[in-house]
Amino acid sequence: EASEHVFTFLFLIEFVLRIMAYTWVWIFDPLNMFDTLIVWIPGVLVTWIMLPLGSDVAIVHVLKTLRILRVVRLIRVVRLHPYFHELWM
Repeated sequence: EASEHVFTFLFLIEFVLRIMAYTWVWIFDPLNMFDTLIVWIPGVLVTWIMLPLGSDVAIVHVLKTLRILRVVRLIRVVRLHPYFHELWM
C-alpha cells in the first residue's frame, strides 16, 4: 500500500511538471489524455479520496492495471529514441 502512494505521488509530480512545461495544450493529445486519466482516476481519486472515505472501488482497481501501459509506452519511446539505440542492441 505504501508503494501505491509513492507511485501515485510520482505520477502526479510528472503530470504537474508536464503541464508546467507544455501548458494545458499537452492534455489534448490522445496519448497524453490517456496518461491524465490513468493518473487521476485510479491514482489520485481512488487512492487518496475514495479509499480513505471507505467507498467501494472494486471496478476502478481494473484501471490500475492500465498503468502498466504507461510503462510499456515509456519503454517503446526509449527503445525508438536514437540516443538509447545501443541499450537495445
